[in-house]
Amino acid sequence: REFYIASDIDPQALLYLQSYSMGKPYLRIVKIDACRREDFAQLEGQFDTALMVNVLEHVQDEQVALGNLYFALSKGGRAVILVPQYPALYGSFDSVLEHRERYTKEKLRTALSKAGFRVEKIFDFNKTSVPSWVINGKILRHKRFSRVQVKILELMMPLIRRVDRFLPWGGLSVVGIGVKD
Repeated sequence: REFYIASDIDPQALLYLQSYSMGKPYLRIVKIDACRREDFAQLEGQFDTALMVNVLEHVQDEQVALGNLYFALSKGGRAVILVPQYPALYGSFDSVLEHRERYTKEKLRTALSKAGFRVEKIFDFNKTSVPSWVINGKILRHKRFSRVQVKILELMMPLIRRVDRFLPWGGLSVVGIGVKD
């Protein structure tokens, strides 16, 4: 691809992205607020793919954000949306992360459809983390994961990748792929 944009609204995240983009002339870093139409004014039909990862659960109006994403896609373009799943899992971590809500597959499907997307696929993501999220965020009401827990997760990642799809429950997150027809 010749043209990529990475964005965030957090100044620290933007600084990190700026440093990451050094030496990558195809990558532009831009502050884009998903709910501000003016931030999308110059982007109409510019993209064949757009990723929105852990954004919808923060915005006040998901339809405005999805509508802006739809506007930026070319015909046939795809939006890949990842949001936290299962309202019953809402706990202390969600509060700390300022999540407005957790989604269900059906809620994400409906939101994408309502914004004009044809829903191509909806699937679970990250089943392995559900028990840890429940124990730490719902039962113990922790506000963060410990460094030890994060290190254990990193070390176990090769195994987790192999077993995740076989676990009998849904994922901590849900991914939806919508197409602009």
